[in-house]
Amino acid sequence: MTIEKRGDKYRVTQMYKGKRYRITLDHKPTAKEVTILLAKKMDEDIENSNATGGTMEHNGLELIAQKERKKLSPTTIRGYDRILRHTPKWFLELNIYDVTDSHMQKLIKEYSEDHAAKSTKNFNGFWHSVFEEYRPNFAYTVKIKPTQKKIEYEPTTNDVKAIVNYAMGSRYENIIRLCVLGLRRGEAMCITSKDIDKENVLTVDKDLVVDKNNKTILKDHPKTAASYRRIPIDSDLAESIRTNKNGMAYTGSTAALNKYLRKAQDNLNIPHFKLHMFRHFCAAHLHKLGYSDEQIMAWMGWDDPSTMSRVYRYNLDPADTMKEIKDSFKGLI
Repeated sequence: MTIEKRGDKYRVTQMYKGKRYRITLDHKPTAKEVTILLAKKMDEDIENSNATGGTMEHNGLELIAQKERKKLSPTTIRGYDRILRHTPKWFLELNIYDVTDSHMQKLIKEYSEDHAAKSTKNFNGFWHSVFEEYRPNFAYTVKIKPTQKKIEYEPTTNDVKAIVNYAMGSRYENIIRLCVLGLRRGEAMCITSKDIDKENVLTVDKDLVVDKNNKTILKDHPKTAASYRRIPIDSDLAESIRTNKNGMAYTGSTAALNKYLRKAQDNLNIPHFKLHMFRHFCAAHLHKLGYSDEQIMAWMGWDDPSTMSRVYRYNLDPADTMKEIKDSFKGLI
C-alpha cells in the first residue's frame, strides 16, 4: 500500500489479487481509516462483479454510441471505431468486471508492438474512458513509451512555388493555393464562390470530415470556434473559384488530390510531404516575415499559441537564413 500527496489531496493505492484499488481523500488518513475504506471499495467491486457488466466489446460500442448521441466530431468517432476494430478478440470477450491490471498491461504491450507511441496513447485513452463510464472504481496503470515527434520533410519556399506553378491551369490549382494560404484540407475542400464577397474576402466557416463509414460529411461550422475567420485573397484566385465548375474551389476526391500531389512532387524531384504541410509552411512563412503570434493565429484560425510554436512553425529556408545571419555580422567582427 502507498499513500501519496497530490497537490492538496492524498491518494491511497493498494494491489489485491491483481487489481489496483485507489482512494483519494482531502486529508491524510490514519491506517485504520485506510483499512476500512479499502475494504468498502473491495466489497463494492465484488458486488459489481456479480452484475452482468457486459463484454468489453459491448461497453466499447456503448461508449461510441453515447458519444455519437452527444454529437462528438465524426472524425473522433471514426478514430474510436478504428480502435475497437483493432482491439484483440481475447480482450473484447472479457467481462468488464473481470478485467484486471495484468490484462491491461498485456493489452497495451501487445498493441504497442505494432503501433506508434501516439497511437498507443490514443488506444489506451479510449479504453480508459470506457472504464471511467462503466466501471469507475477500476483504476489501472500502464507504461507507454514517450511519443516521439515524427520527422517529416518541411517544404521550402522554392518547393511550394514549384508545386503551385505546376498546378496552375489544372483542377487542383485552387485547392492547392488555398492550402498554401493556410486553410486545412477540410476547410479548403468545401469553399465555394458564395464564401467570397465582392471585396474578395474569403469566409472560412465550414469543414469537410470523414465519418466511421468513410462517408464525407459537410459540417456547418469549422473545427473550432477560433477557426471561423475572414481572410482576403488575390482577385485572380477569387475569380478562378467563381468561374470553376459549380462555383466550387475543388470538385474531386481526397484520394485524387493526394495522388496528384505525390505525382507533382515526383515530377519536380521534391521529397514527398502531405498536403497538410502547406499549412505548416504558411505558419513558418508568416513568422519569417515578422508577423506577431497574434496576427498569425488570427490568420490560421488558432486560439492556442502553443499549437503554433510546438507543432507548426519551423525554420523556413534554413540555408538562406544562415546566410542572412552570417551577413548580419559584417562590420562587427
